Amino acid sequence: MSISEMNHVKKKEGTGIRVVITGKGGVGKTTITALLAHIFAGQLQKVLPMHL
Repeated sequence: MSISEMNHVKKKEGTGIRVVITGKGGVGKTTITALLAHIFAGQLQKVLPMHL
């Protein structure tokens, strides 16, 4: 799909999931984030994991 085609796709308002994972160091935040990203991607969801 080209960018011009993507501009014509109607997006549903209020759809999507945002997950924020916080905690002290060494508690498995990265592991949980990777696991959730893998699960959502396996369900054909768009995934953008970020580590800040």
